[in-house]
Amino acid sequence: MELFIMIISGLMPTAAALILFFILKKINLPYTKKKYWIFQVIAGLLFGGVCIISTETAPSFQGAVLNIRTASVSVCSFVFGWPAGFIAGCIGSLERGLSILWNSGRAYTEAACTIATFVAGIAAGAMKKYIFNDKIPTPLSATATALVIEIFHMLLVFLTNMNDVSRAFVFVENVTLKMVLVNTGSVFVTMVIIYAILYKQKDSEWLDLDGRKIASTIQRSLFIAVALTFVLSIGFAYFIENNMTHSNATSTMINNITDVKNELGEKSSAELEYKVSNLAYKIEKDNYPALNYLDLDKFNNFDEVKIKDYQLYQLNMYIKNLADANGYSEVHLINTNGYIYATSNTQGSSSDFKYNMNSKEQSKEFNVLLDSSYENPFYVQTLQSKGNSKATQMKYCGFRLYKYTTDAQGNPVRVINGYVQLGYDISEYQLFMFNYIYDSTTYRQVGSEGRLMIADRNETIISDRNQLLVGEKLSSPTIFGVEISKMPAKTLLQRNMFTGIPNVDPVPTFFVFEETEGYYIVGTMSVAEVDFSRDMMVYVIAFSEIIIFAIIFVFIYLVINKVVVKRIHRINNSLSEITSGNLDVVVDVKENREFASLSNDINKTVVTLKKYIDEANQRIDRELIFARNIQLSSLPTPLETQKGLDLYSLMATAKEVGGDFYDFYYVDKDHLAILVADVSGKGIPAALFMMKSKTLIKSLAKKGMHADEIFTAANKELCSENEAEMFVTAWMGIIDTQTGEMEYVNAGHNAPLIGTQKKHDFHYFKTAANLVLGGFDSFKFKSGKTKLEKGQTIFLYTDGVTEATNSNNELYGEDRLLKEINKVDGVTNKILVQTIKQDVDEFVGEAPQFDDITMLAFTFLGKGEMFKLDITSDKKDFERAFEFITYRLSEAMTPAKLNHLLIAMDEILSNISNYAYGDKQGPITIIIKNIDEDVNITIVDEGTPYNPLEKEDPDISLSAEERQIGGLGIFMVKKLMDDVKYYYDNHCNILIMSCKRK
Repeated sequence: MELFIMIISGLMPTAAALILFFILKKINLPYTKKKYWIFQVIAGLLFGGVCIISTETAPSFQGAVLNIRTASVSVCSFVFGWPAGFIAGCIGSLERGLSILWNSGRAYTEAACTIATFVAGIAAGAMKKYIFNDKIPTPLSATATALVIEIFHMLLVFLTNMNDVSRAFVFVENVTLKMVLVNTGSVFVTMVIIYAILYKQKDSEWLDLDGRKIASTIQRSLFIAVALTFVLSIGFAYFIENNMTHSNATSTMINNITDVKNELGEKSSAELEYKVSNLAYKIEKDNYPALNYLDLDKFNNFDEVKIKDYQLYQLNMYIKNLADANGYSEVHLINTNGYIYATSNTQGSSSDFKYNMNSKEQSKEFNVLLDSSYENPFYVQTLQSKGNSKATQMKYCGFRLYKYTTDAQGNPVRVINGYVQLGYDISEYQLFMFNYIYDSTTYRQVGSEGRLMIADRNETIISDRNQLLVGEKLSSPTIFGVEISKMPAKTLLQRNMFTGIPNVDPVPTFFVFEETEGYYIVGTMSVAEVDFSRDMMVYVIAFSEIIIFAIIFVFIYLVINKVVVKRIHRINNSLSEITSGNLDVVVDVKENREFASLSNDINKTVVTLKKYIDEANQRIDRELIFARNIQLSSLPTPLETQKGLDLYSLMATAKEVGGDFYDFYYVDKDHLAILVADVSGKGIPAALFMMKSKTLIKSLAKKGMHADEIFTAANKELCSENEAEMFVTAWMGIIDTQTGEMEYVNAGHNAPLIGTQKKHDFHYFKTAANLVLGGFDSFKFKSGKTKLEKGQTIFLYTDGVTEATNSNNELYGEDRLLKEINKVDGVTNKILVQTIKQDVDEFVGEAPQFDDITMLAFTFLGKGEMFKLDITSDKKDFERAFEFITYRLSEAMTPAKLNHLLIAMDEILSNISNYAYGDKQGPITIIIKNIDEDVNITIVDEGTPYNPLEKEDPDISLSAEERQIGGLGIFMVKKLMDDVKYYYDNHCNILIMSCKRK
């Protein structure tokens, strides 16, 4: 009857639409704006009345009205226009909202129905105007729209009753299909009839007969895509929600099982500890002299005990009687060697007398009680097979025994004196645990309706939530109908289960079980309860996705359908820019369907072209970086500190790879070759020629040739097959590291600088210039000789230094280089080179680097010695430093000078520890250079930048009370040393102290 009434209600919009449609076609009113709006109002009022009639005549379900209001509003909009539909929606929603004044039973869905009716007027009208171009839609399009509107209606019912989720879900689950079928069916029937009439008449005023095939194709394609996406997403959501709800149910039941298991375990352990501890105290009290019997080797079996040691025999009889009197299955006394020396089981070959507890893994566990590091005197074992016997299951616990003795001083001490072990067989243990088990599940509820049950090893229920199922077998047809011992534990299983309540049929039930201590603990939840959240979420997700996908469908269709008319010259303009080289232009001509595909193809082609160009550039960049790494790896590591010399070099290329290079190497034990060169050109060709030149010159030098012979041979080789006509300028020196004598040759290169830092007498070392390498293959190079004095530095460089240009096109120049190098005083060559590089960078500023910059500085230090020590900032390590200095300099320095040096070192090391590192520890490096009359000590640390020389010297003319605290230590260092300098370089504090040896 209910369905019949709903069908009759569903035909009301159809009847109203057909009557009004035929009247309108019959009178054929000429179109005017005024008449149009009059008709819209009339149609809106008519269908608003249909909404009211359907509300008052429709059947009810759980306080809700099952009506066809949304169908009435949708039909009105689709057939007669969006204003009429909007008016009908307003009337229907207003009446539904007020209807509870005369029928309070409709309050449950009041909010949802009111909103849905109003939204139906807006949504259907918007679709008519913007999607269907004010034409009557096809029956399928209209029905799909009505379906979305009704789904939105059902979603609102659910969302507006979230205070009672269960009732809301049950309502939606029961009425959705009816409401959707009646409302969409009403729309479909109405639109089929009217559309067929108009289509037969080819009425283009009402129908869209232009044959926009692309638009139709778009609609169909979008609909198929959206429908497939919806089906897949709902299927995936159902799969995920199903797994999640079942997983959560499993976890809930397992957690409850675990709680019961833990509760029983705690109660069992507490009771067993109480029993075994009392047993231990009684045995100690009654048999103290006989405890911890160790000499068991003299007995072959227990029968000999009575004959050979009557006291031990009495102890065993005492233990047996004690076990029998208390109903214990087994009682054993174990000595400190892990052997049973007294037992309740003394009969025959199965006697436990002299049993070695270490012989089986099961019994070996208890020997932890013999370990003094195990603080707990009690140990309990889970129910398990005894030894290797799977047939005998026992529950064992043990308690440590003690005895008192005296130590070497005569003080009383307590020591371990073995332990007592108490055992229950499974029957006795379960009898012992019965009261705890019976209470453990009473009134314990899993979820809202589930329960916990405990069954014995025969699967007979011995404890239940309300004890209605006690005595039943788990395998009985009314419970699970299967032996759960054959089922997987901790796994969600399903059976129809009897609840124990009379006249209530078995219900589909999920259950999980776990076996522990000889029992089965089973958790159950009804399938309906478990799957409730899954079904609810799937409904909500499905309804939400229908709404969302409908919105997406409309949005995408509007974007594609409306942006289709653009002029062809936009494509031509865009193509013109692209052909001129502007690949960032995007052809965005999609207003016309004819050009949409063309625009996309052009854009894809441009994107692909840009991608290929970018990939090519990236590949070139990677190859250049790889080439640079190869080039840099071929350069030697700077020799900052070697015995008798100080050498440092640097190269900064203008591009990824460069044509400059430097090199240094020993040609024999005492002769060091240094070289700086500049290849003509830049980039990869220069780098390749550079590698060839460097390798060639080094191989010739290693043969022991003189400098002029090296360059002559290298020049001849470089001239051959030099199709690129490249050349190299180079300056090479071969230095005797013992005497300072240097043989040099210049191949058209910049004159080096030679001088001594302390004297500030650097000057350009002018020599006779030869031709460049790679110029004429027959050229004979001439070399020269000079001698470097101790402390003299030779500074080699390429024209990238002197020809560095700033933004004003001014050159750095030789004069500035000479001026800057003579400013440097008493530093290592590393600092010298980096200082010049920094000055060049400051001069150039933001201007780009046009040429490679290469520098090499070498200082001849004479025949002095150099020693190095690494320590930490821990003050305990300072003594090593003092011993190191004393050992290395005791013969080279007078006692007074050495003492001054040690005092200064103590102050500097203390400053590093206190200020550079503070509370942390870090490395400190000490380098001693002992050169003729001078001793230089360099101290390097990696702590916080700290220059102790910046502290103002204290006024020593003041009294101690008047003088400001601090500064005396560094002041003393300055006075004791001839020279003290500080630098911060490469994240390191560097302090150099110098003093005379005598």
